[in-house]
Amino acid sequence: MRGLASYDTFAEQEDGTFAQTPRSGALRKDVPHSAWGMAQLTTRPWAVRTWMELGHSIRGGTPAFDHVHGMQLFNYFDKHPNGLELFAEAMRSFSVATGAALAKTYDFSGIRTLADIGGAKDSFYRSQ
Repeated sequence: MRGLASYDTFAEQEDGTFAQTPRSGALRKDVPHSAWGMAQLTTRPWAVRTWMELGHSIRGGTPAFDHVHGMQLFNYFDKHPNGLELFAEAMRSFSVATGAALAKTYDFSGIRTLADIGGAKDSFYRSQ
């Protein structure tokens, strides 16, 4: 917590406890533009193990997730629905965080039809 306090993510109080700062407020699930889902996803053991094998993907060009878990991501989610729910929430929070900036900075004026193919609900993320 002191490490996070050194980055103003939390504030250490005189009594040794920690308080939220505006930066850590984004980690709350109940606030607009929450990063809670992404923070939760990236700290799950199955996700951490995957990131630890990123070199496998870089060297071999195949997904580290498949290498670590012996199956594709959405097959894993078929067996671990809680992981799917967390993944969907993380993707939603990522989209919220980046979507507004993308809309402000990209010139869409020449585009007649634009589709956002994706989604963050269970049925959209079932393996085929």
